[in-house]
Amino acid sequence: MKILVIEDAPTDLELVRSGLISGGFTVDAVMTGEEGAVCARVNRYDAIVLDLMLPDTTGIEVVRRLRQEQRSVPVLMLTSKTAHHICGSPVSMRAPTTT
Repeated sequence: MKILVIEDAPTDLELVRSGLISGGFTVDAVMTGEEGAVCARVNRYDAIVLDLMLPDTTGIEVVRRLRQEQRSVPVLMLTSKTAHHICGSPVSMRAPTTT
């Protein structure tokens, strides 16, 4: 399985990346939302591990863009924020349905 990790904190990025690699996954790792969006457009991933707060955008905006482009890859969102700061977000995190 090929996983994309988008995380701006170098220590956290390396921790997630190395953990996934040791679990047998192939991993691409980037530090900005824009880099992640480009990677997701040109590569096929089985899943994305995505930080909520990035230096150039939010993880929610990255997911919104992917869903608008009909990318249905599963996303695991990482954050240091509490649930209170996340709930009520207007973006649908569900993958587009296919007919």
